[in-house]
Amino acid sequence: MDVEELSDTWMSAKRAWDLARRQQRRRHAAAEPLTDAEASALQRAQDDFQAAERRWDQAYRAGITIVTDEREDGALAGLYQRVVAAPLDDTPRLAYAEAVQDADPERTEFIWMQIEQRRLRRDRVNEERQREISLRTFYLRSDRSAEWAREVRTLVAGYQFFRGFVEAVWLDAATFLARASELYERAPVLQLYLSGAAPVAEQLFASPYLRRIRGLSLLRCELGDAEAGLIASSPYLSELEWLDLGLNHVGAAGVTALAASAGLPRLGYVGLLGNAIDDPTPQHADEYDADSVLAAELQARYGRREWLSAHSRAVWPPDRDLVHPDDPDPRRP
Repeated sequence: MDVEELSDTWMSAKRAWDLARRQQRRRHAAAEPLTDAEASALQRAQDDFQAAERRWDQAYRAGITIVTDEREDGALAGLYQRVVAAPLDDTPRLAYAEAVQDADPERTEFIWMQIEQRRLRRDRVNEERQREISLRTFYLRSDRSAEWAREVRTLVAGYQFFRGFVEAVWLDAATFLARASELYERAPVLQLYLSGAAPVAEQLFASPYLRRIRGLSLLRCELGDAEAGLIASSPYLSELEWLDLGLNHVGAAGVTALAASAGLPRLGYVGLLGNAIDDPTPQHADEYDADSVLAAELQARYGRREWLSAHSRAVWPPDRDLVHPDDPDPRRP
């Protein structure tokens, strides 16, 4: 597979799709229908871009990573970098949304709605409005997510938007270690979904690049007690709030190491489904009103651990970005 040809094809299809979409938005703003020629061009551009996306995905699964320099330019570049530099703060996101409102009202709407949605989820109010926002943002993402993730989409296997920008990314652990610096320059990443962590576990959990991470998924990574111990002793996970170790090989020694750790002060949730030990964390029931025997023993020995303590159904399990919803700023320590 010719990487340069693949990259050129994708970029050409992307430019044509962007151009056709801009024309569609201009017509919509003027309350005018697309002409037959414009509608045909829009459909053709969409088909070509989707085909280029499929080829790109096939290349990624084959181990080929293609990097393009699709970054913001002009006045928006500075605003975007403010978002990247302050990933916990909504103010730069709102400033960016205001700046693009005339040129791209859908982008503005998406940012505003996701910020509103997070507030409603945090306060656990107005479920009807939450459903409205979920439906509307789903359609916006379906149509334009590749465009809005252009800064990082070539570096990762997958991504997810929170508060209007890419905050969660999926990628191989070794790739993360190699490209974390560039990734953090391109997006306000706070959540990692890593695969293939076992071969690079020592380097991963000793990496300063974990310092900013609030959510970490290590699902099906062939991790055991030794790797859980590396997590527990890492000096760079003091901001970690949400951890998924599901479907690994962690046993009693690994869970004990996590409970004993003084380096995980904000850890509020640990997923341990399908490991070598029965999951001691709060489980589904009418109410999470009693700690498991092991959870009680560990907390008697090491002090209260939120991820081991019983919680009401209303707050458990917590959303990945809302582990500490009662903080004055729920995303700040």
